[in-house]
Amino acid sequence: MSAARMEELWPWLALAGLGFYHGVNPTMGWLFAVALGLHRRSFRAVLLSLVPIALGHATAIALVLGAALALGLVVDPVIVGRVAAVLLIGWAVWHVVRGHRQRPRVGMQTGLVGLAVWSCFVATDMAPDSC
Repeated sequence: MSAARMEELWPWLALAGLGFYHGVNPTMGWLFAVALGLHRRSFRAVLLSLVPIALGHATAIALVLGAALALGLVVDPVIVGRVAAVLLIGWAVWHVVRGHRQRPRVGMQTGLVGLAVWSCFVATDMAPDSC
């Protein structure tokens, strides 16, 4: 395969890899959808629970995008990038040092509204250390 062809194909391979990761990672929502379906003993509940997961995810994207655009209008983007980098590194250090020692605060049984809220929190990475 030529280098030019591979350069065209690489973004699609990366996107497929991210999609695969998104699908197999249990914190992405499918595990909660299955748990809700098992709890209610209904395949319909599994399919129905995908709607609030998608809505929560879309809400999180809209919130983060809106905040980033608003912040970018009043603050220099270089400063925003540096502050974001410091916050992300600090968040990672917190999880390495302390983040996974706390007991989960929520269980697997929730309703559709709780599933949408959970999805929004996880997609923005604002969730408590239960995820």
